[in-house]
Amino acid sequence: MNRILAILALVFLSWPATSLAEDASFDRGQALARKGEQLLDEGDVEGAYEAYRAALLESPAHPVYLRRAAVLKRVTRLRKFVTSTQASEKWAVAAATLHAFYLDEDLAGQALELDRRAHAQLQNTGTAIRLAETLLASGLDAEARKLLEERPEPTFHERVLMGIALCRLGNLPGAKDLRAALVVTKDAPPVQLRDLARLDARLGQPSKALSLLRTSLERTPEAGLVAARKRIEGCDDFASLRKLPDYQAVLKTGSKVVEGCSGGSSCGTCPSRGDCSEG
Repeated sequence: MNRILAILALVFLSWPATSLAEDASFDRGQALARKGEQLLDEGDVEGAYEAYRAALLESPAHPVYLRRAAVLKRVTRLRKFVTSTQASEKWAVAAATLHAFYLDEDLAGQALELDRRAHAQLQNTGTAIRLAETLLASGLDAEARKLLEERPEPTFHERVLMGIALCRLGNLPGAKDLRAALVVTKDAPPVQLRDLARLDARLGQPSKALSLLRTSLERTPEAGLVAARKRIEGCDDFASLRKLPDYQAVLKTGSKVVEGCSGGSSCGTCPSRGDCSEG
């Protein structure tokens, strides 16, 4: 509670007194939510959670505050769990959930130490992919390439990530050869399609990249579209697509998934987490 009061004081002391007096529509809950997002952008997950808790004191029924606070509450608990517990199956699930949250929120720096630890201890395909994703998100392309080169039997997704690393490191011929050997299955998951679109965009294949992005969003559950679009918009691999006339239309593609549970790996990043009986 002391931290909530401190955040309240910080928000309102930084708000111009004249604005408070003159603007009858001033929304303290909205100001606290903005503070929460600012703290999250700075990597202060616990502070962001406290800010959203304070926002809920102002607007207890606000659906966005409820969902955001539920996600941040779960993430805060998972952060404590992974730092105080030895690696186990439950620990691995918690680490994967945090990884998804961190990358969705553009906090690759927070994911890096966790993903290194997870892969060092578990050494499986999932940990290799997550570490490679985080290395690429952190601009550590050479390290990502080394990691993926050492994989004994790389999966489709690992080879896609390798292609992205090769492109960034200037080895376009190698990336083109790798891309030519990739066969996309009809039921490929949306994350793999998005990453393949990154590779095609890097290889100067905008039509293929946009088509893959469209299909990726169509296969993304409704609850995950906001996070998926945020990842696309924040990814430098798509820089060449943003000037194209079809880019914004593709970005608005809706989900074709019939939802119950989203079926994703991360309850922590699901917007329905607060109202879900599954998690």
